[in-house]
Amino acid sequence: MNQHRLLRRRAEDGRPVGVGLIGCGKFASMFLAQLPRTPGLAVRAISDRDPARAHARFGKNRLEPERLARSVADAREGRTLLTEDVQAVVSHPEIEVIIEATGDPKAWPLHALSAIAAGKHVVMVNVEAGMLVGPLLAEQARCQGVVYLLA
Repeated sequence: MNQHRLLRRRAEDGRPVGVGLIGCGKFASMFLAQLPRTPGLAVRAISDRDPARAHARFGKNRLEPERLARSVADAREGRTLLTEDVQAVVSHPEIEVIIEATGDPKAWPLHALSAIAAGKHVVMVNVEAGMLVGPLLAEQARCQGVVYLLA
């Protein structure tokens, strides 16, 4: 069974895969642009050092900026949390998958390890991560019963 069918089934069941996005640069913009055409995914939270940039990218991709929340309480009302706090994304109870898209070599391994420790699946956008610490992250994920993969 392919991913599209699995995601469509999740959408039909009313339980989309909750996604947390860390970093809202070019990759995130491309991901957000595909979101309306991808059933079964729901971005529950976005973390970026520059929330204004993330807000702009959200709107640029024809997503409704008013759907962004600045607090966890607002996010629980079905809105997407927008924050500078990576841990708020990693610990968000409705998130199953973390997409690490910062491109920051000092931050991405820590974000990935934090997400894995929290029991979240991790999609690493940075190919250098796979080369440098991919085997370590994959092993940590296996030990936690989650998936680590490169985008």
